Amino acid sequence: MGEGDTGAVRPGGVQSGCVPAKYHQQIPNNRSNDSMREKNTDLFWEIYRDAWTKKESAQENLFIRQKEIEKSAHQYFIDRLRALKEKLKQQRQHLDELDAHMYVSLAPAAAFG
Repeated sequence: MGEGDTGAVRPGGVQSGCVPAKYHQQIPNNRSNDSMREKNTDLFWEIYRDAWTKKESAQENLFIRQKEIEKSAHQYFIDRLRALKEKLKQQRQHLDELDAHMYVSLAPAAAFG
């Protein structure tokens, strides 16, 4: 089963796109041709709706997966950018310390000049 799939029967009474068992039965002879035609038409539209539901569900799942991939890629680049900013901050701090150390060590030598 897929994620979020409960296995419950869909509102139309059909599970997993199968033709319902009630349509496998023979139509009684006492019905008119119009009634049989209506029954067959109903069967056609129910199967069509089930196929459409499966297609629509697949498209929704694909869209959701694409958005999750985009989101994870976006989050990856944000995390990398934060890491680079932190690294630059540490390097800048180290350079400032070296710079301060250089001026401190040069200042007394300049005074004796």
